Amino acid sequence: MGWGIAQVEAKTRYEVAKSVAKGRTVTNRMTVDPGKRGYTQPVVEYQKFQVERWRELGNCKHDRIEIVGILKGITSSLHFAECQTRQASCTPKP
Repeated sequence: MGWGIAQVEAKTRYEVAKSVAKGRTVTNRMTVDPGKRGYTQPVVEYQKFQVERWRELGNCKHDRIEIVGILKGITSSLHFAECQTRQASCTPKP
């Protein structure tokens, strides 16, 4: 049996905007079991981005110079939290 260590790098693309559009409406269809009530609410993800300054060295390696700051943002991928209950209410969990 052999063992190995690997480094996995993933690249994700984000687009940054300074403003958002107001007045948008979203809908979600959910199937609720008989005799139960269903609750749904839209959810967004909050994300922190670390902004760094890097330089490329002569040997094609990179060196981080400094951390410039932290940028807080809301990702635009909307999803819904849902729950079902026989009681009067429940708290939807993503």
